[in-house]
Amino acid sequence: MRTKKQYRENLSTLKRNIYYKGEKIGRDHEVFDQTIGVLGHTFDAAMDPKKRICVR
Repeated sequence: MRTKKQYRENLSTLKRNIYYKGEKIGRDHEVFDQTIGVLGHTFDAAMDPKKRICVR
């Protein structure tokens, strides 16, 4: 499992194959900030022993 920071850093290494308003953008583009934040919090919660309710 990775952390929010690792997840965010990895996004910049992925292929730029997403188009937004006719422009090819990276997966770390600001338009995805809220989504990236939610996913990042999920990664951090999975790593937090106090929040591990489903992970064994």
